[in-house]
Amino acid sequence: PAVLVLRFLVPCWMRLCRSTSKVSNGKDRHLLFLLQTAIVVGLLYSLLTIGLAISFRFLNYPDLTLEGSVIFGAASALLVLNAGYSSFFSLCAGAVAGAVAGLITALLATRLGVSRLLSGIVTTAILYSINIRLLGLRSNALLQKPSLFDWWNKTRSANGDLIILILLVAIGYLFLVLVFRTRFGFLLRVAGDNERYLVDLGENANAEMVMGLVLANAVIGCCGAILVNYKQFVDINMSFGLLIGALAAMMIGEAIVRAESVPAYLFGCI
Repeated sequence: PAVLVLRFLVPCWMRLCRSTSKVSNGKDRHLLFLLQTAIVVGLLYSLLTIGLAISFRFLNYPDLTLEGSVIFGAASALLVLNAGYSSFFSLCAGAVAGAVAGLITALLATRLGVSRLLSGIVTTAILYSINIRLLGLRSNALLQKPSLFDWWNKTRSANGDLIILILLVAIGYLFLVLVFRTRFGFLLRVAGDNERYLVDLGENANAEMVMGLVLANAVIGCCGAILVNYKQFVDINMSFGLLIGALAAMMIGEAIVRAESVPAYLFGCI
């Protein structure tokens, strides 16, 4: 599927670039801008869709922590960047923050007996107050230091930002593909498909569920960190509607890419 998409997109992109360099009117340039914006927005939120798909499809867990964990990851990354640390540490901070959010949801469900659907809602409500605290008791905060895109694309050109996003998403995609090829990834898939079989293997189903939710929300938190590096601000309300959008993207990807393997399915989410 990746080869087919690239064989379609690359010639279209080159044709549009040639046409916009020759044509002085704004029609082709507007078309190029729309295509470029669509690709950038899709790449920005692709890890969000992958994280949601891990919980919904691989773990068979209706995790609704997304809208809280993505802002938690973004706010944590903002604090790290404003403290003067590198962009790499901001991505790590976002992933760790998302992992903590997933851990809270998992413990609510496995230890306290909260229903799976309600556990994510409770965690999101808790994170709303925490995120307000992280943002200095305000609803938004600005990035005061250079971000990842400022370091690697000093002119902030659209093509430069697009290349950086492609590299970030590709690294995240390859990492998750490698994770799901390990024994840990296999057990995560078994935990979602058949918990009884997992017990027969001598594994703890609850422990696998906890680790799966930690992984899913770590990916979502890392997506929040990428968002703050790109947008250079965090708003407490910028996660509203992301859950519905990620679910729609996941279902569209499933309809377009008839995945029979984990790499193909993850690519469909992108």
